[in-house]
Amino acid sequence: MTHTQKSGAGLLKGFVWLLFAAAVVLIPGEVLAQKISINVASKPLSEVFRQIKQASGYQVFYANQNVDDRRVVTFRATNADLRDVLDRLCEAAGLSYRIVDHTIVVSVARNAAQASAPAATPSPAPRFTVSGYVLDDNKRPVPYASVVQKGATHNGVSTDE
Repeated sequence: MTHTQKSGAGLLKGFVWLLFAAAVVLIPGEVLAQKISINVASKPLSEVFRQIKQASGYQVFYANQNVDDRRVVTFRATNADLRDVLDRLCEAAGLSYRIVDHTIVVSVARNAAQASAPAATPSPAPRFTVSGYVLDDNKRPVPYASVVQKGATHNGVSTDE
């Protein structure tokens, strides 16, 4: 192999690595940067969540006892990034979110939960407690797995790391 052939092979190898690195960095961001449009006037928050699910393909998960999905809102976003829509919606509603795989996990923002709950009033106890582990086929814990009550619309939890 001549010196020119070796340097050409090295260039090709470097280019392939550059493409791989770009795919690893850009593809996850592209999924979240998808553009969606939402238009809800004086409807329950659950309707906004339904439209986000329909427009993005992401599941929207929250606990009914923590997130008041009956709250009436007016919300409009046209051709906006999914993260931008979620940031605006959650800020206006006192909520926070995180995206795990194809699930948007919505919860009450910490500062909103602290501000709305009187210090002397304990939070209501759950009606039942579920404990256990979510394991894959190799008996390893599955991080951030969503566990939803069968037949319930939004009653469930998300596992820890």
